[in-house]
Amino acid sequence: MRALNEAVRRSILMALTRRSTPAGRPPKWLSRVGDIRLRDISGDDDTILHLESPTLGDAAPDLYEQREFWPTRPDPDFTGLELFGQVVSDVQIGDRDSERFDRALLLRVARFDVVLNGAFTSAQLPVVPEPSGRVSVLDRSVTAAARTLWTETPSPRRVRVVGQLDMLRQSTNSFALRLHDQEVPAILTAGDVASLAPLFGRAIVVAGMAVYRASGRALRLDADLVLPAGEESPVWSRMPGPLQRRPPAPALRRPQGSASGVPAFFGTWPGDETDGELLAALERLR
Repeated sequence: MRALNEAVRRSILMALTRRSTPAGRPPKWLSRVGDIRLRDISGDDDTILHLESPTLGDAAPDLYEQREFWPTRPDPDFTGLELFGQVVSDVQIGDRDSERFDRALLLRVARFDVVLNGAFTSAQLPVVPEPSGRVSVLDRSVTAAARTLWTETPSPRRVRVVGQLDMLRQSTNSFALRLHDQEVPAILTAGDVASLAPLFGRAIVVAGMAVYRASGRALRLDADLVLPAGEESPVWSRMPGPLQRRPPAPALRRPQGSASGVPAFFGTWPGDETDGELLAALERLR
């Protein structure tokens, strides 16, 4: 339950900020939304855990007080379990462009293989509210897929971009930055996002760490500096790509034969030499 609670909390934070670890002190609403309680256990062949989890709207009403012209928050009737189910579903299909996980959350999903060790082989998680009843299956194939996506996701890099401050969200200390060809969610890692209110709708310079999806597209920007823009070149209005891309894990696992890998470099050994011939060859190398 502790591992599930932590995964659910990270999924909730990811759904709201595209960041699965809080910047600074975790918000108070996060512990309320991620409060999952075991109420009963039933079942014969399959173990059924009866869990109780609050909806986002009930546990964190402050998050939904601010109106949005383009909705970016999950449905207030969703629970954290359903958000985690969506994460598992995206991992299961190998969605490299998903915005529901980052490297930290992928590693959290991958570590469920410790729990799925024989006594438990899989778990079914709800994805959306009833009455659809859709479920997502968390098993060792999903934990393996999560580890593969984790290795393929590029590392963050330091960037400097110029865009328009398009939205402020006090509850998550985040804002939206409209660039030349896309809008990037950003989190102010130091200070209060309310201090940016005088810059709303204006061109700003933002410096921080760009975080990427497994596909290489930008997921978010962790901003530590925001200033009014001057006459910067338009070249700064595009999000830079990752410095290096990790190759897909299967591409690194290639079988070796007589004409590839170590045998191709050193030759084939041992051959049909006798012990005497081998000792003589070693003696000549001295």
